[in-house]
Amino acid sequence: MNKTKTTIIVAMSMAFPLIVNAASEDNGEPKWHHGDRVEHLSQELGLSADQKTKLEAITKEQREKCKALHEEKHKQIEGILTKEQLAKYEELKKQRHEKWKSKHEGAASPVTEQPK
Repeated sequence: MNKTKTTIIVAMSMAFPLIVNAASEDNGEPKWHHGDRVEHLSQELGLSADQKTKLEAITKEQREKCKALHEEKHKQIEGILTKEQLAKYEELKKQRHEKWKSKHEGAASPVTEQPK
């Protein structure tokens, strides 16, 4: 694999965990991406109980697929980086997450700010 492809893979892999973590609580469960988001859509679209249940199932399934894809990607990255690069990569991810967390700490999610 050439250097450009490796750089692109590493850059993309750094962005994905931040997107996933951006909507996650400390336990890894989404803050608003699943529960409140489904509730918001239910209210906005006037979903029936059956539609809401189906939407929740779809959302859960997609979240699980996304998590599996993330884990697969991380294993692939581990396979191309040296131990030193992997350690630096993990540290960069941690720093970016901490920076994001400090910037967004205490901020309410957009869904909860919507008037009811």
